[in-house]
Amino acid sequence: MDDKPTVDEIARLERAVKALGEVMQPANSGSQSTVTINAGGVGVWIAVTASVVMLAVNMVLVVLLANHDRKIDELQDYVHAIYMMAPQLKPEK
Repeated sequence: MDDKPTVDEIARLERAVKALGEVMQPANSGSQSTVTINAGGVGVWIAVTASVVMLAVNMVLVVLLANHDRKIDELQDYVHAIYMMAPQLKPEK
């Protein structure tokens, strides 16, 4: 028995490789992108609830930061008033 492939087998193999090469080519879709969300009602509610909680936390942090800045400004005014009353307490530069 001879294990060499025949001409017909080689031709079929070449056609199969060519067909696979065409199938395996990446699709040229240009610059299109598609985002698909497959979430049920519960998943959407969880995502929305998490977003609302994070928005509320951020709003509270903004208010606290503004309050903190105000307190620092008041403290600086207080220190300046002390230095005006007792300039000897002011540290030398």
